[in-house]
Amino acid sequence: MATPTGLGTNPSQVTLPIRTDPLTRNLRRILWVVLVVTVAVLLWGTQSVYQGAPPIPNKTVTRSGQVLFSSGDLAAGKAAFQRYDLMDYGSLYGNGAYFGPDFTAQSLHLTTLEMRHFYAERLYHRPYSVLSGIGRDYVGQRVKADLRTNRYTNGVLTLSPAEVAAYRRVVAHYDRLLSVGNPAGGIGPGTVPVAKFRREIGTFFYWSGWSAAVNRPGDNFSYTNNWPYDPAAGNVPTSTAFLWTWASLLVLFASIGAVIYLYMTYISPGFEAAKAKLPTFSWPQVTPSQLKTAKYFVLVAALFLLQILAGMIMAHYYSDRSSFFGLNLQGILPFNILKAWHIQLAVLWIAISWLGAGLYLAPLVGGREPKHQGLWVDLLWGTLVVVGVGIVVGM
Repeated sequence: MATPTGLGTNPSQVTLPIRTDPLTRNLRRILWVVLVVTVAVLLWGTQSVYQGAPPIPNKTVTRSGQVLFSSGDLAAGKAAFQRYDLMDYGSLYGNGAYFGPDFTAQSLHLTTLEMRHFYAERLYHRPYSVLSGIGRDYVGQRVKADLRTNRYTNGVLTLSPAEVAAYRRVVAHYDRLLSVGNPAGGIGPGTVPVAKFRREIGTFFYWSGWSAAVNRPGDNFSYTNNWPYDPAAGNVPTSTAFLWTWASLLVLFASIGAVIYLYMTYISPGFEAAKAKLPTFSWPQVTPSQLKTAKYFVLVAALFLLQILAGMIMAHYYSDRSSFFGLNLQGILPFNILKAWHIQLAVLWIAISWLGAGLYLAPLVGGREPKHQGLWVDLLWGTLVVVGVGIVVGM
């Protein structure tokens, strides 16, 4: 191992020891192998996700050829979903805030219920709820077979009559929910005030539910590997899901054990001896720009406090979704806005703390105070204040 040099009081003159023993070289090789393998897996996974993504039909039609919606409607529904920040209220494909429902799971379940009603009325002229056991079983099998049949071809998705009825039911449900609201569910009235946007969002949700149940071409599972769990739609976990879940856990625990074994056997015994050879370090006098970084951490504390307050109100909403200790805050501070603040403020104060720490350490690393450093520290702080206020008010 190289010996430390330059043990003066000036930190810029300190040269830390560089380990060149065989163990260190092998650890570096292992690190590079892990990095290469990890990046390769990420690239392969990304490509697989895009290749296996559910299709976005150019148009979706009835059996008679009537156009129900187009790819443009789906894109507009996605844009409206993002515009009104509904992912910070509910979730889609399991991603988002779990305060409201998962819209994919909910729309799929609404689809299943409406298709049951459709087939019960058409086949037995009675509601599904009053059918006998044999009748319910038969209708249930028809619904599953209908849902899982993939009728997408050459950019066109054709829906069965039962699916058409379900599509209209799903769109009507979200048109009402996003207009009238549901205080018991934590969503206020007028969440999406434009009727056109509400219908496009409902169409987008229906498509996500369709993709979660319909079989991939040539397979017996859906584009989401039969997620969400909904036996009425034929969505049950696949054997592959169980296999890879347990295999990944076994590999994880075995890898952790191997790392602990290698560390305790080959690295830990000489660690204290190596640490004792590191040079001592003394802090020089604080520079003017370093003093100015203090306000960065005051800003960090203020933003952290705002994040905590947003989190406290959100936590209360989980127990009482219609009010806040008797006050109706849903119209002023709806959950999705608080959730967005909670995430954005965390990103901001963490970034500011890193910036403040970096600016404080810069003179130590460089060994001197850069020219006009104090002015730039002030300007950057003012910019961060504008960004922070913009996040809170702009939402």
